[in-house]
Amino acid sequence: RDLHRVDRRQRQMCIRDRNETGAAIVFAHELGHNANKHVADKIENAQAGALLGLLLGIYVGLPQDMMEIGQSMGASAYSIDYENEADYLSMYILQRAGYNLDDAVDFWRRFAVEVPNSIYSGGGTHPSTSERFVRLENMIWGLYGIIITTSILGKVL
Repeated sequence: RDLHRVDRRQRQMCIRDRNETGAAIVFAHELGHNANKHVADKIENAQAGALLGLLLGIYVGLPQDMMEIGQSMGASAYSIDYENEADYLSMYILQRAGYNLDDAVDFWRRFAVEVPNSIYSGGGTHPSTSERFVRLENMIWGLYGIIITTSILGKVL
């Protein structure tokens, strides 16, 4: 549910700004989720959580309630890690596609202003936007280091 709301806001921001780079950032991020099979992982985690919740629920006499709680907990397991992985892969994709990586950091800064409640993670499914753009800035230096190293060695990524 939170994921859908954030994605919708990202799309609205890109459409309103008519910003191709913003759209590419969101697309690359979602591609990162797909490439890493995060949706399948979340489904498996939800199923495992539901099973554990059901077993506990049978023991305490609340099978349906505990199964739903377990499913929800399972589905949100590793969510922030998945977001971080998708961010990293999106930066690599954007770099390979010729986009300026600093624009991705600026996009997340603008997103923090446009959607102020996204600034704080509060144990949610996504990292805070401030955490996200600081981490992305660090990723840029790492990716540029890979580019420089491979250029010096004469290798193609």
